[in-house]
Amino acid sequence: MDNFFICNGYQINPVPMPWKRRERIELPQWHAYRVANIFGGKVIADIGCGDGMMATIMFEGIKIIGFDTVENIEYCRKTYPQHDWISCDLEIISGYCLPQHIDTMICADVIEHLVNPRPLLNMLACEALRGTKVVISTPERHLKHGYGNLGPPTNKNHVREWSLSEFHHLLKSYGLDPFLEIVPPRKNSEHISTILAVI
Repeated sequence: MDNFFICNGYQINPVPMPWKRRERIELPQWHAYRVANIFGGKVIADIGCGDGMMATIMFEGIKIIGFDTVENIEYCRKTYPQHDWISCDLEIISGYCLPQHIDTMICADVIEHLVNPRPLLNMLACEALRGTKVVISTPERHLKHGYGNLGPPTNKNHVREWSLSEFHHLLKSYGLDPFLEIVPPRKNSEHISTILAVI
């Protein structure tokens, strides 16, 4: 099975628990949304938008197209009807490129939830080639669990987690040339260090 550039011997959670809507904003994701907000534009796509709260807070006055599961999208449509919300399975996205121009695409702490991230990576690569600014975040395994960690993730919602180097090789294999940085947790915070990729 494809290890997606994670070191040999790594164990995944093959059946992750589904994500549930939370009442608070996750700080590592907030940083990714702030970076995406700098790029801005007229249309922003939020891939794995969850309950839509962060996108609607950060991208006020900008058209948002959110993608997520049926349950989350139903909530978004009821709560934020002024935006476009599309229900989909990110592991079997039909067609790699979106039909309309997207200025900025954000995929914040989503890829680690997917058993098969290939369709998502193909879509991100396609949009980057079209000139879309792409912002991706995901937990950094070594800083979360220590060097030499071979999984599986302690967060049962996550299938796998990458180190900074592994994630860089993964994105490069899809033709993406990211600027990568580590977003450290705040002092006395329960949050973990996060990889932020900007393409």
